[in-house]
Parts: sequence; C-alpha cells; structure tokens
Amino acid sequence: MNENREDSRVTAVIVCRRGGRDLYKAVRALLTGTIVPGVLLVDRASGDRSCRMIQKRYPQVRRFPMTVNTGYCNSANSGFHLARTEYVFLIDQDILCGRHCLERLLETAGAHPEAMAVQALVLSGREPRRVWSAGEGLNAFGQTFQRGQGRAPGKYRRAGRIMAAGHAVLYRMEALREIGLFDERHYQTLEQLDLGIRGNLYGWTSMLEPRAVCRKGQPYASAEEQRYRRTLEAGNLPYLQYKNIPFLLRGLHRPLETAARWTGKVRRENGSGQEEPAGAGRGKDLIALSAHEDRRRDAGDNCVGMSIPEASCLTASDPALDRVLPLYLGGRICPGMDLLPAWIRLEGMLLAGCLEFPKGK
Repeated sequence: MNENREDSRVTAVIVCRRGGRDLYKAVRALLTGTIVPGVLLVDRASGDRSCRMIQKRYPQVRRFPMTVNTGYCNSANSGFHLARTEYVFLIDQDILCGRHCLERLLETAGAHPEAMAVQALVLSGREPRRVWSAGEGLNAFGQTFQRGQGRAPGKYRRAGRIMAAGHAVLYRMEALREIGLFDERHYQTLEQLDLGIRGNLYGWTSMLEPRAVCRKGQPYASAEEQRYRRTLEAGNLPYLQYKNIPFLLRGLHRPLETAARWTGKVRRENGSGQEEPAGAGRGKDLIALSAHEDRRRDAGDNCVGMSIPEASCLTASDPALDRVLPLYLGGRICPGMDLLPAWIRLEGMLLAGCLEFPKGK
C-alpha cells in the first residue's frame, strides 16, 4: 500500500493569476500524491482571494504575493529563486497531477542525471483519452507545436528525449544554475521551448515520462487574450531562433518556411492577421536589443539595468512595472566547433518536428 510521504528535495511552484477552483484542485492533487512536495504559489497580483483561501485550507502551502503582474517568466524565475531545493516541479495552475505523477518524475530524473527537465504526459481536459501535450517543439517550417496533441496516450510507453518540456515539468536546479533561467524578454510565451533548446546546446536533455500522467483543465481565455498571446509569440519566435539557431541553419530553413507559407502546409492561426506584423516588428526590436547588449558585454561594459517592459520591448500596462528589473535575460549562443554535435542533434529534432501537425498551444 502506497502512503503519502513528504520529499524535501522538491518544491512544486505554481505561477497563478485568478486561479479560482482550478488552482484549488491543482494544489489538492499535489498534496494527495504518493510524494508530497513543498508547495509555493507565486501570485501574479491576482486581486482575488483564491490563494489565501488555499492557505487557510492548507497552512503548509507558501504564497509569494506580487504587487504587480510582471509576466509569467519573471514570476516563474522568482519561484525558482525562492524554492531552494534540488528540484522544482513547475506546473500550470489548471493542471491536475495523478497520484503517482511526481514519484515517477523523480524516479526518471534520478535514473538520468543528464536530464535538465522531465515532463509528465498531459492529457486533455475536454478529451481525457487524448494527449494535450507530450512536450513542446519547433520544426524546420518555423512552426511551434504541442507534441503528440490529439493522439492516444498509448503511443507513449517509455521515457524518451524531447526538444523541450512544458506545463508540468520537474526541473533540476543544478542545470538551471548552469545555463540560466527563463529569458524574461519572452515575457510569457515560448520561454520553456527556449530553455529546452538552450539546455540541449549546453549538453543537458529534456525528457518525457509517460508513466507520470496529469490532466489539463479547461481554462477560459477571451479572444483579446488569445490575440495578445499570438502577438507575443510572433515576436518571440524570431528572437528564439536568433539566439539558439546558427545563421547557416536559419538560412537553410528559410526556403522551407517560405514554401510552407505559400502552399499552406503550415497553418498560421492569427485571427484577422493584424497581430502578426506587430509581433514581427517587436521580434526585430528584441533581436536588435539583445545584439546590442551582447556587444556591450563582450566589450566588458556593465549593462545598465532595464525594466521588464524595456527588456521585452513592451508598453507597461501598470506604471509600477517600469520599476521592476528582470531576474534573468538571455543572449545569443555563440556558434563554435565544440557545439557542432549539438547543432546536428538540434537539426534532427527540427526536421523530425515537420511530421507533427500543430493544432494549437
């Protein structure tokens, strides 16, 4: 008979904003698993009482209240800093973990010391017999996707390597101390994909453990919120490619991206299409800003601290945000012959990703 036991090696971090009942269910599922982690709620200035009500019901849960919404990346990085444990289990606020989920993730991480991140198999909340995410990916067509979305869970039987993990991920903090945290220029989209690719280039791996199962909730996102996320992603994607993929590979992929646009093989779900040009313009700004900062660092110049809106090329929705500095900003990975094996592996993943059919995020 399996009993619940606490494990001081791991902290579950949930970045939450107006989580409501979904958040309560997520915390309850964590505290009733076979492995019970410490739980830390990073409250992104929700303005509701959901986190405090959870603390009243579960006094062992810690809460870090933020006075202003600094974006997902900065909030998650704050959780990484506050956890102070060997592992951090980062999950979305609407994820319901299975009873053995964390136990099996820890087993896989222990058996694979090269694994920076181990993801659980995330099933759909609307269709429980279908996969919602078996990892995050990028293909040579320049399209991001949720790996395995819509497929039967039985397709995934053994732990295996993936490009990047997301949504319910056990992170090894030793790896993040070496390669860095989420790049806060992303603000709140594609940060986990960026981290996974960066980890691969530095010799770490991301893995899927299909025996660890959890279920995605059914969050509501307004049309305006969806457009905003797509606009952010349209700018973050070229910035991600600039940082992690060498110029030669980007040049080889350009005909594929162009052909895909003309043939319609890659579906661009951009609503009216008006947000893509604005996002693409922000992407150019991010690349120029990052290149400028990299040159200053190479010259030995101390970079002046920028606020999160300045670093992410966004307009602050709250004047208080202009006084918040980022915890981590990424930069371009300089190509070199020592990275050649990693580039080859990455190219194989990008080509393999062309077999996936993106259905959403």
